[in-house]
Amino acid sequence: MAHAWPQYTAARALLTLQGMLPWRLQPFMADAHRIGILRQVGALYQFRHARLQHHLAVQTPRPFRE
Repeated sequence: MAHAWPQYTAARALLTLQGMLPWRLQPFMADAHRIGILRQVGALYQFRHARLQHHLAVQTPRPFRE
């Protein structure tokens, strides 16, 4: 049986090193929940505002870095 944990860890490390995620993700998510940006549904976090969710989901072209 395959587990998603190694892929999650690798993706999180890569995004953190690229500056796209904070180093301490869980405290960041908890703070966003506390100030009302996210809502928690079970073990999942969801954005409270559809416009913000859409804005963050839109892919913008990024220059290629060597």
